[in-house]
Amino acid sequence: MGIVYAQARTTRLYTGIPDAAACGAADDEHRVIVERIKARDALGAAQAMSSHIEQAWSRRRTPAPGRDVAVT
Repeated sequence: MGIVYAQARTTRLYTGIPDAAACGAADDEHRVIVERIKARDALGAAQAMSSHIEQAWSRRRTPAPGRDVAVT
């Protein structure tokens, strides 16, 4: 995680100031990951983690001028 975060922070589109909704969404995503791990569902945990990384990145990107970035 530290490596991914460190690399994300170096991009010009990264914004490091999450709002309450983004933190809540990340908490929900983490909960799903933990549930999959507890259930010994390796594939489900991997899929949940991949989805979380993609969604977190989407939430932390500054939209390019003239483009909307979907935030879930």
